[in-house]
Amino acid sequence: MISNHRRRFGLILINFATLSFVVASVGFWLSYRQQVKETKRILESVNSHSSTLIATLKNNFDQKKTLDILNTYHQNPSRFQTEEIIIGKKSGETIDCIYSRRQGHPSCDLTFEHSLTNQDWAKPMKLALEGQKGSEILKDYRGKEVIAAYSPVAPYSWGVVHKVDLSEIQAHFLRGWWMVAIGSFLINGVGIFLFFRFTSRNLLTSEEVASYKQLQEKLNQDKDFITAVINNTNTLTVVVDSERRIIAINLPCQELFGITLEAVQGKTFAEVFIPQFNADFSVSMITDYHDFSQIYLTNESDLKSPTKYIVEWQEIPFINPNNKINCYIFNGIEITEKYIYEKSLYASESRFKAMFNKAAIAILEIDGNRQIIKANRTAETLFHHPRGEMLGHFLDEYVSPMDLDKELHFFGELVTNSRNYYQMDIQYISQNKLSFWGQSIFSGIFDNNNQFDYAIVMIQDISSQRNAEKEKIKLAEKNKNLVKALGEIVYSYNIVEDVIEWQGGVESILGYTPGEMGTSTEQWLTLIHSEDRASIENELNLIKDNHTNFFEKEYRLLAKSGQFIWVVDRGVTIFDQDNTLLRIEGILADITVRKEAEESLRKTNAELILSLNKLADYNQDILKINELNEYLQTCHRTQEIYEVVPHFLKMLFPDCNGAIFKIDQKNQLVTSILGWGETLSEELFSVTDCWSLRQNQVTSYPNTTHRPHCSHLDSNVMASLCIPLVSMEKGRGLLVITSAKDTNFTENKKQIAIALAENISLALSNLELREILEFQSIRDSLTGLYNRHYWEEFLNREIDYVQRSQRPLGIIMLDLDYFKQFNDNYGHGAGDELLVEVARLFQDTIRKTDIACRYGGEEFLIILPDTSLQMATEIAERIRVKISEVCLHSQGKALSSITASFGVTCCTSAEAKCELLARADAALYQAKHEGRNRIVKV
Repeated sequence: MISNHRRRFGLILINFATLSFVVASVGFWLSYRQQVKETKRILESVNSHSSTLIATLKNNFDQKKTLDILNTYHQNPSRFQTEEIIIGKKSGETIDCIYSRRQGHPSCDLTFEHSLTNQDWAKPMKLALEGQKGSEILKDYRGKEVIAAYSPVAPYSWGVVHKVDLSEIQAHFLRGWWMVAIGSFLINGVGIFLFFRFTSRNLLTSEEVASYKQLQEKLNQDKDFITAVINNTNTLTVVVDSERRIIAINLPCQELFGITLEAVQGKTFAEVFIPQFNADFSVSMITDYHDFSQIYLTNESDLKSPTKYIVEWQEIPFINPNNKINCYIFNGIEITEKYIYEKSLYASESRFKAMFNKAAIAILEIDGNRQIIKANRTAETLFHHPRGEMLGHFLDEYVSPMDLDKELHFFGELVTNSRNYYQMDIQYISQNKLSFWGQSIFSGIFDNNNQFDYAIVMIQDISSQRNAEKEKIKLAEKNKNLVKALGEIVYSYNIVEDVIEWQGGVESILGYTPGEMGTSTEQWLTLIHSEDRASIENELNLIKDNHTNFFEKEYRLLAKSGQFIWVVDRGVTIFDQDNTLLRIEGILADITVRKEAEESLRKTNAELILSLNKLADYNQDILKINELNEYLQTCHRTQEIYEVVPHFLKMLFPDCNGAIFKIDQKNQLVTSILGWGETLSEELFSVTDCWSLRQNQVTSYPNTTHRPHCSHLDSNVMASLCIPLVSMEKGRGLLVITSAKDTNFTENKKQIAIALAENISLALSNLELREILEFQSIRDSLTGLYNRHYWEEFLNREIDYVQRSQRPLGIIMLDLDYFKQFNDNYGHGAGDELLVEVARLFQDTIRKTDIACRYGGEEFLIILPDTSLQMATEIAERIRVKISEVCLHSQGKALSSITASFGVTCCTSAEAKCELLARADAALYQAKHEGRNRIVKV
């Protein structure tokens, strides 16, 4: 026993030493990799400092002095024994080494400006000169592996490289690894010695080995025999050791539970076969059977839905000669079906008892003599008789005599096994002599010999249903009479069976008999008007989908006469408890008369609305004409009328074009004076080209009298109105309204156009009359020159203007020489003609801003605003010459010429009118005194 322990100790030493060696080797390798990374980082940091130092020095010193300072800086001791720094620069396609030093001493005889070769070891310097920064492991110019960190010297074209030999880092880790390896080998040697030292002592002799083999074969044979016996038995067998850990299980057990020996070997019996010890399942032992265990199938592929087994286990211990237990054998018998059957039987009995006592209907058990054996609580309540007292009584005591004979007949057939059960509604009489109706079901129970044992009677109180049925029959009879009285069509539509039942006034309304109406939905839909059919189908779908309780729809049905009858369909829907539509109950009422009245009312209403709209439009047009009249009354010139009228014509006739024409009575020509849109008419035409002017009345096209088209209108005109403009029975012009659209002018529009024409005519006439009166009030009737009333007012305004503006005002006063003699010689007619000619001469000579006036007799006054004395004298001279050139004829004879004398003056400041005129008159008098036919200016 001691030797075995020592052998085990030797094996432990061997395993421990080997494992330690492996772990230490891995640790040294990881530390080495970390040290390499740390060295790279340090070199990159040192290289960065060197680059910064070189850049700083180069800014302040020359190149030689910079290198000397670097020598001094790098003589300081470093943490690395093999550290080397190289500084280079690019020169064309080559790299020049300008500095090289190893641990404070020159590393080689590389001199300044020495050219480096293009070798792989120069790769870090190349990368530094390209502006890159980093580190790499590679072989240098000596052929040794180094860690090289490189960086550029910005902004100059130098590169710095720091290097450290990789062997310097590896040396520390190699020494440690060798020490661990030697220690591991020594410990392994001790373990091997101990193992073989104590193993050799236990070696057997050849006789002992042969005897051991025979014993082993005998044991194997016995084991195979026992295994065969266990596997061929019908019981479930499990062999466990003294600690109840499974050693073997037979094949029936493996097949039942879906397990293998390899899967459960070493586990305890409780872990595998008793669920309450398995943490994966929480199933308790069945307390009804203490020897039973509830077992789950532990097949790994079906753990989500394990199968239950009920097994009865018997434990048998095996004791060795030393009176100690070697193992246990568990023999099991599966009793799952038996257990389930017994448990279900017990549960069924319990359920039946609960159902019997708590049933909502009365339940009785009666024997073949109809004596009550059992009764539940509901029977006690229904019959108003305690259950204890009901037992022993006969059922016949509670059945009404009216139903007893019939019920006894059925019971006799039940007892003789002629029928298994029967059902009938029976009127019972309770203990307190009150009657009730019960729906009764009698079921016979027979023994194994098919002999009647007892009967179960189930009674449900249906008194309320029977009373409801009676009321329903009465109500149906009332409804039937009501339907007849109403005279309307009543229908019941069974949705489930697609059957429609028609009642009521089908024949009186539609002319069909209920049979001719048909019973299906398809037959009913064929009678509906095609325009209403889709709407009705949609309504049916909505009722089914939305569970509408009530609906109302109007549509047309085809009567037997071939005419369509308007009906209103009012219906209610009936659903079952699952909210499924069962049927529709409805009434069809004839509303044809109402619909005809509604249609007539609708047409009347539409006509009324149309008339009201026309009247409203007409009123709006009248308002526009009134507004036009207000504008026309305030116009002072004809041109103002021509500007106002088109604006209103566009509003009154928005889709039309038109124009207003003026009639030249002398030449019988019609000339356009204004228009809007595309006139679609000639601008100049003869009076005879327009039928309206010929007949002096309104003409329209197209028209009902088939009048011809006016020739002055364009051929594209589809509609036209020609209205004469007449005032005081005198034709003054023509109003033409045209349209290129195929339309017709309504009577209201014609009346508006006529009123518009009359207003325009009246406005033109009034304006013409006003102009005549105004002309007569300020003009001389013979010469047409301004009269005294006008020029006095005009002269006062101009004198005020001179005072404000300091602008000159010229005055010419003239008198015809020897005019009285001219009158005496040739007569007053020739004198008047001379005065008219002189007046015309004035209008042709003076400016539009100047005015010529008749001062009196043959004396004239000319007022010249904004005219100096010199300019007024020049104008007077032109007039004097023209007067002297006037040549008149009378009765074929030339009349003698005539001259005029002129007095000219000028007003340049505030001055009285009388003073100004007196000065001009004095100048005129002086001209006459000096010999006439001359100009005197003052």
